[in-house]
Amino acid sequence: MIENRVLYYFLTVAETKSFASAARKLGLNASTLIRQIQKLEKELNVTLFIRTKKAVLLTDDGNRLMPYALRTTCINSDIRNEFFPDPSGLRGIVCVGLSDPLSFVSVMDIICSFRIRYPGINLELNDLPEEDLKGDLDRSELPFAVISEPMTDIRRYTVIREMKECSWGALIPPDLPMIKKNYIVPDDLAGLPLILPARPEQKNRINDWLSASGKPGSYIVSSDIHKMVPLVRKGLGIGFIPMDYSGEFSDVCVRLLFPPVKSSPKILMRKGYLTSTEYSFKDHITSYSITF
Repeated sequence: MIENRVLYYFLTVAETKSFASAARKLGLNASTLIRQIQKLEKELNVTLFIRTKKAVLLTDDGNRLMPYALRTTCINSDIRNEFFPDPSGLRGIVCVGLSDPLSFVSVMDIICSFRIRYPGINLELNDLPEEDLKGDLDRSELPFAVISEPMTDIRRYTVIREMKECSWGALIPPDLPMIKKNYIVPDDLAGLPLILPARPEQKNRINDWLSASGKPGSYIVSSDIHKMVPLVRKGLGIGFIPMDYSGEFSDVCVRLLFPPVKSSPKILMRKGYLTSTEYSFKDHITSYSITF
């Protein structure tokens, strides 16, 4: 009989795509983990993983085993939690995909309060491109995702909460005269060097806003908000940032954009079966009260 523990080892290797990373996560020696996987392969008379130069990947047989392993480990987890219903006694893992830093800021309070309420449940927060998030939701490999930009095919998923709308601002070096303005309009930035978000949906939104100016200027694309700030500090250009971040950087100035540019983060859930720990996270999200 295949042990639930070994199936969990299999799932962890599949998730991390590395025996070394999976072993660290599981608290095992890599050699021990490999022997356990080899034992499982021998018992099933299949090869579950292939090694490449960059990663350990599932074979076709490994992909066949995946849904059964997920279902079995989830059922066993539910049995334990059914007989230990006290929230402090719940054990398990909840995975949440984040599309960008803004999506994390929007759910940070929910994440922190959930950990206080359910100290035995581990949260895994993974930064993933939007396309990867959608693929993982479609394959039921990820139960929850937080997105900060609209999705054209959002009806395929269950929206369990819409978060507070967030306005965008211009990130300005403190030595520029425009810091005296209450808000920034596109004409204020005409001909100036600009630093845009790298994510296509955010970059397109800012470009649409800039199109009102006849000369939007040259720009450097920054991969994320935290890399953008040092560039602004060095005077390489004016950046664009969600106002929720404005309190984090005391040595640069943030001014609202006008007309307003806004994002509306949403928490999505896969359709179908949830484990009891995942259901507890869903219940917490829908019931949590946030003061706007």
